[in-house]
Amino acid sequence: MRVSVNAQVLGWALDRSQRRENLEPKFPKLAEWLAGASPTFKQLLQFASAVAVPFGYLLLEAPPEEQLPIANYRTLTGKPEHLYMSFFHCKFIIA
Repeated sequence: MRVSVNAQVLGWALDRSQRRENLEPKFPKLAEWLAGASPTFKQLLQFASAVAVPFGYLLLEAPPEEQLPIANYRTLTGKPEHLYMSFFHCKFIIA
C-alpha cells in the first residue's frame, strides 16, 4: 500500500535528523520520495523511526512549526534557523 506524502515534510524530517548520509543507503528510494514518489506504508514507518519523527508528522500537508519551550540565546534573533534533534536533546537534558 503506497502512502501519499508531501516531499517537503520528508525533507524537513531528513534535515532535522541530520542523518542524510547514514539514511541514503538504508532507503535507496529516498531521492525518488523527495522528488514526489510515494513510499509504502512499511517504508514510511521505518523512515519515521530512523529520523525520530512521529509517524503522523509525515502525513502533514506542510512541515510543522516547532517552538522551543525555553528561549535560545545563542542566536541574534533568539530563533534558530533550523531545529535539529541534537539541539532538542541537549536542551531537554539541561532543562
